Amino acid sequence: MGIRGIHLVVALAAWATLGTQIYLTLNDAHFSGALAALVNLFSFFTILTNTLAAVVLSAVALAPSGRIAQNAPLRAAVALYIGFVAVVYHILLAPLFSPTGLNWLLDQMLHTALPALYIGLWMGFAPKAGLRFSHALYWLIYPLAYCAYALLRGAATGLYPYFFLDPTAAGYGPVVQMVGLLVAAFLLVGLAQIALCRAVARG
Repeated sequence: MGIRGIHLVVALAAWATLGTQIYLTLNDAHFSGALAALVNLFSFFTILTNTLAAVVLSAVALAPSGRIAQNAPLRAAVALYIGFVAVVYHILLAPLFSPTGLNWLLDQMLHTALPALYIGLWMGFAPKAGLRFSHALYWLIYPLAYCAYALLRGAATGLYPYFFLDPTAAGYGPVVQMVGLLVAAFLLVGLAQIALCRAVARG
């Protein structure tokens, strides 16, 4: 199996995982309708980022010479984002949940297997040339926009996707501190990632 085949297999696994999660969510009695269920599901950083990773993996498999496959900053940014999906989950969220059966499998796929596979493929096969340190600043737009959306939606609906973005318990102070820490972490890891890529590109 060639590089395209490997990307295709991982992409299909990602789409199958996301499709199964969507199916379970649509059949969740907690939501009054399909639209509400889907909006809630796609209000999670995990789901959005795994969807983004699935799109990139599919593009690499189907159009390896295309703009997405050859876009080094984009593929590196997705590696950064999905890496944080895994790290934040295992440090902050995993102790709070004990899923079983199919939910456990989906949980492992979304937070462990798919992030590891994407990062492994990025490290092994993605282009590394053309990355600039300024890209680390642009990469902050996605997590900052997500945090803004989560807080605004939460204020309107009372539904917050993650406890550390929920100001109802202790106010906005801890939320602002956590967002600041996450942004700083995104920036520092992104800069280190770019430094590594530039070193690899130089040979």
